[in-house]
Amino acid sequence: QQQQKKKKAQHPATTHHHQVPPAQLVVVLAVPSLSVAARGATTFGQRLLGRLYAAANQTRKYPCLQSRGDPWRFIQHSVHSGSPLVNRHHAHVGQLFVFRQGQLVAVLLEADLERHDRSKIEAYFFKQLHACQTASPLPP
Repeated sequence: QQQQKKKKAQHPATTHHHQVPPAQLVVVLAVPSLSVAARGATTFGQRLLGRLYAAANQTRKYPCLQSRGDPWRFIQHSVHSGSPLVNRHHAHVGQLFVFRQGQLVAVLLEADLERHDRSKIEAYFFKQLHACQTASPLPP
């Protein structure tokens, strides 16, 4: 019976980790409201983050749990009136908000990424994220 408890405790799906590791950046992409997304429209940022997410997690059995050691985590947030991202940071579709330890350190624009050579977009994006790892928080 104790072996079963021990096995259950070791299983990643049963372990709860709700805190973001201190060194991890959280990148939040402001996306259109769900009604727009339901029509099949995707933004450049959604396609970019989708590719990066798929590449990082293609061999992972538990992507959410195993991404705790990654330098960043990607999240999409629907922009609508009353949304915390809109209320606090005046978010618009296509903005990428970069948070470190719960504080906003940068706002990147989808349009800025899109204007780069397609073969260099990901390198430019990661260069921006690396700069965010040591950036000072933005004023509220």
